[in-house]
Amino acid sequence: STTPSSLLHGRRIFVTGAGRGIGRAIARICHDEGARVAISSRTRYELEDTAAASNSMWLIVPCDIRQPSQVEAAVQKIVNEWGGIDILINNAGGGQAEKGDARTLESSDLQRLLDMNLVSVHTVTSVVLQNCQPQHIVNISSRAGKIGIPGMFWLWTDSFFLLYSMIADRYGLLRRVQVCAGRILGYNSRGTP
Repeated sequence: STTPSSLLHGRRIFVTGAGRGIGRAIARICHDEGARVAISSRTRYELEDTAAASNSMWLIVPCDIRQPSQVEAAVQKIVNEWGGIDILINNAGGGQAEKGDARTLESSDLQRLLDMNLVSVHTVTSVVLQNCQPQHIVNISSRAGKIGIPGMFWLWTDSFFLLYSMIADRYGLLRRVQVCAGRILGYNSRGTP
């Protein structure tokens, strides 16, 4: 662990999709930099693993971000415990279970993808803004929204996410940020040094 930076020391950060991958790496980096970090994911044990072997500056709030009532309960818990959220990091997302083109994509799969990668981002952001005034909101998406990959029709849902972020950025609601998978400040995509 490094010496906490003045930028994150004492900040209250909420990271969705923090049970693994980039979300876990971001959460651990923020924690290592002195922030209080609230983490969400659908699976408690993954969140406990993210927060393992560290101090009490973690707040574990399991929730399915596709369920507005669970998002409201998670945000309310953070606000009740810490008095607010300084930084929201919308990281949770998902892909198509069965890869395929438009002829094979089931409507239910498309709905699930839109709910996970677009609607849930709006839900989390909206609920946070209704309960507190974060200084920063960061939306993370894959690069897939900008490129086409044969056999992966679902990737265009990331384009909707990027469009949502650009519109919100245009009207001063959000700041658009791009993140590449891989090593982040000495951590790999699994959140380990």
